[in-house]
Amino acid sequence: MIAKNWIMGIREDAMSQLCAQGVLVPSRERAMQEQVVPWLMDQIMDFLHEDSAVVKGTQDVVVDGIQETQDDHKKTISAKYERIKKAEEDRIEAEKQRVIRKEKRKLLREKKQKDEALEKFKD
Repeated sequence: MIAKNWIMGIREDAMSQLCAQGVLVPSRERAMQEQVVPWLMDQIMDFLHEDSAVVKGTQDVVVDGIQETQDDHKKTISAKYERIKKAEEDRIEAEKQRVIRKEKRKLLREKKQKDEALEKFKD
């Protein structure tokens, strides 16, 4: 009887020692370590990759939107300066034409006066 009790205690001690050393692992825990944990880590990595892709995509959209707005603004400003430059060139050209017309009228008046003076002189 003493031997039987002693042997029973050895068996339980041996089982607990083997479990503590990791030699005997319950099937649920083994399944968790071999199947669930790797799957969970894969899911976490996939989530992190998707999250970083979403962040990068969002940043790209924002940067592209800002760049497009800047380009449109540059075009608008450039067109405005071109219109101002063209208006100034047109104003200068109009002033030149006005001076030329004025000079032609002056020359025509002088010619007319000379012609009238010659007519009076001939008479």
